[in-house]
Amino acid sequence: MSNHPWFGEVPFTIASCFSAPAFLDRHVRAVGGPPWLDMIDRFFDRKRRQGILGVRWLDETTGWYLRQDNPGEAHPFFGRDRSTSELMWDYSQIGRPGDDPRPTRLTPHHQVMLLELIRLLKKHDLKAQLVLDATLKHTPGVGWKVIGHCINRVVDFISLIDEGTWVEGWDPTLENGMGNPNDAASHARIRELFEGVKGPLADRVNIELHNEFDQHAKSAWDDSGFGYDQALAEVNLQLARFHKLDHWPRGSVGVSHGGQDDFEYDPHNCDSINIHPGDRPNLSWRNRFDHLRRHGKPIFLDEVCHHIANEFWWTIEKGWFGPKSSTRDHQGYYEFHMGNRGVGIWTCDHSLVNMSSGFWLNGTTWEEMPLDPFEKMLAGDTLPLPPPTPIFDPLAENRPAVRQAYLHQLGRDPWPGDVSGMENSNSKMKAGATYADILFELAMSKEAKDNLRR
Repeated sequence: MSNHPWFGEVPFTIASCFSAPAFLDRHVRAVGGPPWLDMIDRFFDRKRRQGILGVRWLDETTGWYLRQDNPGEAHPFFGRDRSTSELMWDYSQIGRPGDDPRPTRLTPHHQVMLLELIRLLKKHDLKAQLVLDATLKHTPGVGWKVIGHCINRVVDFISLIDEGTWVEGWDPTLENGMGNPNDAASHARIRELFEGVKGPLADRVNIELHNEFDQHAKSAWDDSGFGYDQALAEVNLQLARFHKLDHWPRGSVGVSHGGQDDFEYDPHNCDSINIHPGDRPNLSWRNRFDHLRRHGKPIFLDEVCHHIANEFWWTIEKGWFGPKSSTRDHQGYYEFHMGNRGVGIWTCDHSLVNMSSGFWLNGTTWEEMPLDPFEKMLAGDTLPLPPPTPIFDPLAENRPAVRQAYLHQLGRDPWPGDVSGMENSNSKMKAGATYADILFELAMSKEAKDNLRR
């Protein structure tokens, strides 16, 4: 198994947050409208108090356009705009001299977004699975060798934050120059953010590469003139090169073909096996991924299906999301997550709430989405906002929290019939276990499993 500090020993659940990068992009650009940063703050709080430990954050480009059946109608979860602004990858700013599009550094806009992301992660005590090429693959005319350089620039920038090393300069020939001395305002902003978040990140951020390279990246392969075998060789080459880097994070998360349970590239250079399982939304988990265990890597499940509250099922009927990848079976979905975690598989909750970062566009007004049944199963409708670290103070009296965990997972009060169990859980929380740890332990108990069979 991987010894990457991001994973730890106990599998946990993270949440996708497709709209949050677009919200952050608008905040950095000072685009008028809702308080974009507050929307991300509220979403991160919402997930953290449900016991979610991390987010799947797509470091996106303008290449990903939202699917629109009617271009004049706003999408209820994303709006009309594209994913992020053209300031993310502006090759006129960051390309090498001449017509060479390979980037030498990140744009100031991109730097601010990454620094703000890390600030938010630390504020809410969250981890991030940082997806670096999930949408670079959609950008027409950008070959994979250029994408490899884009990936390296992001990794180098994150590495400098991790090391606390500021690299001054904006010379076109300088790789990874931070800030822009020719722009005093942006330079001061980047330097201030950098000083506020610099420090070790290996247990906070993990890199995901080559997301569904064969499925969604076909146009990029066609543009580069690669056939399938050549494309596979290029992916393996990038994984190997990335794995050999001496600086943090020393590896990558490998992602399989979209909608398949296996892959063809070499997992030797990956920290984990990250797949989008096939046969969605089949929620059977028992023995389903045993064939992946032969690689001896952590298994991470992404984009299993969209779970949707009944009041939003009209979005499926309208065609905003496919019915084949959606489900109303929230109890089955909950058991799927807990079952996978119980057998040692990490999971990513891919709901419409998460994809919209908790907000939907009602006409022209952004409104916070109500808790859906899956979120309520995670106790998000009853718990107060937690302090950042730990979720509950391990030195404080935790009996109320333990009682809430019993009521939530087992449907009963631990007092007075289960004094020993309550005190055992209370002692664990005093020793440093989180509320989410207790929830998970109870969910895996014989009593909880017997209740599910009834």
